[in-house]
Amino acid sequence: MTESQIWKYRAEWSKAWKKLRESGALAKDKEVTRKRWHLLIGAVYLRGPKTGQPKSSTVLTNGEFDRFLRRCAATHTPAGLKEQLDLDEQPLLRLLYATNPLLDLLKMEMDKREAYLGGIYHNVQRARPAKGERVFEIHEMPDADLQLVIIALTHTVEHKLGAYHKHRPVASQSQPVANHPAPASVPVRVEADFDPANPFG
Repeated sequence: MTESQIWKYRAEWSKAWKKLRESGALAKDKEVTRKRWHLLIGAVYLRGPKTGQPKSSTVLTNGEFDRFLRRCAATHTPAGLKEQLDLDEQPLLRLLYATNPLLDLLKMEMDKREAYLGGIYHNVQRARPAKGERVFEIHEMPDADLQLVIIALTHTVEHKLGAYHKHRPVASQSQPVANHPAPASVPVRVEADFDPANPFG
């Protein structure tokens, strides 16, 4: 982002946080809330060790910056703030809002997104039954699981677009296991079909 955009970001966030404080937000939650907003606008790292985590405010794209400003602007009126907070409390709408920028990269049709995300969320929870933990449906997903889904989706987007990230590939008998480096430029390759039952495919 440019220096003027960074100043604009800080000014708008300051005004938005003031409104949130007036509505009952706790001072200790300021940074957590700001980072959560980055998740909710889909502003996450697409590769590297921070894949799926909220971006720094200094590296937002123009689109992410605009979405953040719109979210800040929504807090400036009582009606806008109430609508925003109500939407954030609805798990499926919150998830779709946060993941739409990533799914847009895949050019996925809107009517396929809920099922696709449901498949990812199912896979994220695979280990829970063995631990005696509850398995949630997508429409009841707790807020704590949002970043788990975004991280998993980000890895999926990387692979479907032909991007590389570090993991352990299957080694042949003649080749040792090694991390593959991220190239400086990666050609975009969009999959034509999506299988909701196999979101990690």
